[in-house]
Amino acid sequence: MKLSVLVVSVVLAAGFVVTQQPTTVGPHEAIVKEMLATIDDINKILKTIQDSDTATVARPELKKNGDKMVELQKQATEGMQPTKDEKDRLAKEYAPKMDAAFKKFNEESIRVKAIAGGKEALAELPLFLDKEDKAKIKKDGK
Repeated sequence: MKLSVLVVSVVLAAGFVVTQQPTTVGPHEAIVKEMLATIDDINKILKTIQDSDTATVARPELKKNGDKMVELQKQATEGMQPTKDEKDRLAKEYAPKMDAAFKKFNEESIRVKAIAGGKEALAELPLFLDKEDKAKIKKDGK
């Protein structure tokens, strides 16, 4: 998936979520913040991957965070849509942060792919895989 498309879809999809618990920020903003924090966590984990052993060690945490992003995306798309003003405000405030986080992710994922075991570690992040990688994983049964 192209980075810019993913960033826009994450920010806009987050605008659809409605949570049951009151927060100091609006429910739409809370999901955007949680997505951003999860992407930052993924980037930190990817930075630890230096070889096959560290790729293997990182896989459970990547899976946990990958599953969390899938769940957040699901919550965002199943919730109520925010107002246009709220969407615009969230996009203005968080799109640059998401862009930066996804830029780091893109850089790290390229680096990690070149490491033994790196592709398998990245496979734990299904939301971030491109169509080619998803097809290969499906074909290989991994």
